This record gives sequence, structure tokens and C-alpha cells, in this order.
Amino acid sequence: MAKQAIPIREDGFVVHPHVVLLGAGASFAACPNGDRNGRKIPLLKDLPEILVLEGRLEAAGFTLPIADFEETFTTICERSRHADLRAEIENRVFNYFSELELPVEPNVYDHLVSGLRPKDVIATFNWDSFLIQAMLRNKAFKTGPQFLFLHGNVLVAHCMEDRVTGFPGNTCSKCGKPLTQSKLLYPVGKKNYAEDGFIASQWDQLKRHLGFAYGFTIFRYSGPKTDAEARSLMANEWVSSPIYRQSEVEIIDILDRDELEKRWEDIIFSHHSRVAHDFSRSLIFNHPRRSTEALYDSLLMCNPRREEPFPKVKSIDQISSFIEPLVREEQEGRRNIGA
Repeated sequence: MAKQAIPIREDGFVVHPHVVLLGAGASFAACPNGDRNGRKIPLLKDLPEILVLEGRLEAAGFTLPIADFEETFTTICERSRHADLRAEIENRVFNYFSELELPVEPNVYDHLVSGLRPKDVIATFNWDSFLIQAMLRNKAFKTGPQFLFLHGNVLVAHCMEDRVTGFPGNTCSKCGKPLTQSKLLYPVGKKNYAEDGFIASQWDQLKRHLGFAYGFTIFRYSGPKTDAEARSLMANEWVSSPIYRQSEVEIIDILDRDELEKRWEDIIFSHHSRVAHDFSRSLIFNHPRRSTEALYDSLLMCNPRREEPFPKVKSIDQISSFIEPLVREEQEGRRNIGA
């Protein structure tokens, strides 16, 4: 473990990033009643039913109901006679997730992209484009966090040669060649994150940020045994950070605190963890754009700062109006430390 140091704070602002990790449960929590058009937000176990695959799976010799879709899909990938079935599943997954749209009313994703700063990172395992949709409809997207797509995304394309990322159908801003649609990393027993160049680059960036991060929020990601490689990659970087013992892990999930802390004990230092059963109780929601400063004041100054949460709003413009003074404060490089 690296020698422990004190987090860096300049002009009242913490320079270290807040890293947020999103699992499939985050999208489900954001749209519990479905997307804008009533489409269900699938968890992995729900894919056979939601994508109307049960008949095809049964015809291929699989017993219904499917207890573990990831295990079943692994079997499909390993058997050449199921090549057509695999292609059909992949096609249905891509099409379904491509059609999902955020509800019109303000959403968890709107608060996420508005409540973090350019130094911060949201890394998602989700194939849906909710993060990008939220970024595009919020006026503060130019002052929001960086995004990393750990399993690919339906609305992300790239040029690996020039390290340029954009939207499918666009061309590279450097070489002018069409951008390549990011591959979706489908659920298989062994996930090889180094196999796909784009996904490997996303993981490399996540590791760099975790090695310098001050806060680490895990939002409805269960860290399943099939993601052992992912957990190892994240844990190694996080616990090796020179400010690891001065930082904190926040877990947003509906499960009991004891169960969650047991699940993530490999990345939690001592008592430096907090659990929020709802996003409205999270650091980001209650300290928009100041989550790392709130951690600093609480952990190092022993002077917890007053919560100044997002207000109840009915429109995206109201969120933008709320954070505008905070953005100006950042741009002017000033902060009332005693606030």
C-alpha cells in the first residue's frame, strides 16, 4: 500500500475526484415504473422474459424458468450449434436498450450529471444511454463529470487509433473516418476486459481515477462472483491510493447495512463507509457539486457541513437554475470554506 497522505485542497476545493459506479439497479431505481414509454428496465435475470426469449431458449433445450441467465448465456456462447441463438439474443439486447428513453420529469440521472464536477467520474456497467440522455438535456453538461462505459453502450462509438469517442454515425474529429460502434460486453462466465480495445481503455481510465479518488460511491451494483475480475481491478487501485485511509466508500442500495458492508469489506477501510437506501440520502444529492468537500469537512476537519440538497423540482431547467451559482463559484475559483 502506498504511503498515506492528506487529500489536497486548493482554494477551498478538493482536487481529488469522486468516482461513482453504476450497476443495473441504478437504472431500475431511476425508472421503477419503466422508461418514458413504459418499457421495463431489465435486470439481468429479467432478460429472457422482457426480451421474449423464453420460447427460443426452450426450443434450444434449456429448461424454463431460467434460474441464472448469465450461466445460460455462457453455455450458449460455448456451443457452436447455438451461434444463431447467440446472435439473436445480442441483437434483441441491443435493440431493446437502444429504445429506452428517460422519463420527461427530472430523474436520478439528471441529479447525477448536475451534481458532480469535471474532475469527477461516473463509471457504468449499463448498456442503456440514460447517462448520455441526461447529459444532453441538462444545460450544465459542459461542467459535469466524465463518463466511462465499462461494458460498452448503445449510444457510444469510438476511433481507437485517435482515442476519440462520440456518437454512432459520426466521424472521428481527427482522422475523419466513421466511428466504430462500441461492442456490448455480454454476460459470460469469464469477462476479458483487455480483449476489446475500447472497453480496455475505459477500465484503464477508471483505475487511474480510483488511484487518486477521495470518494467512491457504489450505486446498486452487486459485484457478482462472475465479475470477480472487475472487483479485483477496482479494489487493487482503490486500496492502493495514497489517501485511501482518509477517504470513504458510500453504498446506495436497498439491502441491510450489515450485508452491504460484508459484501464490500475488501474495499472499506475500518469504519469509513456509509449506506444510503435511496439516492435522496446520498452525498451527491445532499451536497451537489460539493460531495468531496463534505467528506473532507467531516472526516478531516471533524466539522460536518450543513446539507444543501437538490430542491424538489418539476423541470430540468429548475435543476440548472439551482446549480448555476455553484458552477460560477467553481469557475471563479472561490469557496467559503466555512459555509
